[in-house]
Amino acid sequence: MNYTIEKFNLGKYKFDFAQWSHPLCTPKTFTLEQTDTQTKYLSKGDIVIDIGAFTGDTPILYANAVGKEGKVLSFEANRSCL
Repeated sequence: MNYTIEKFNLGKYKFDFAQWSHPLCTPKTFTLEQTDTQTKYLSKGDIVIDIGAFTGDTPILYANAVGKEGKVLSFEANRSCL
């Protein structure tokens, strides 16, 4: 698998994300607004299960919202997305 690691610094949220080199994947970008939106629905310490995570762009938003106290479990069952 080919990928590059991209660093994101959104002020209070800092994380690395693997940008996959796959014909069906477009480069992902993240904004502070996207991450802050998740805090309307999630709190520190929550547990999230994401079924159909594709490249993991949404789970990274969840992870920032639930913090180190929380857990995010995600998987992609569609083999064509791997």
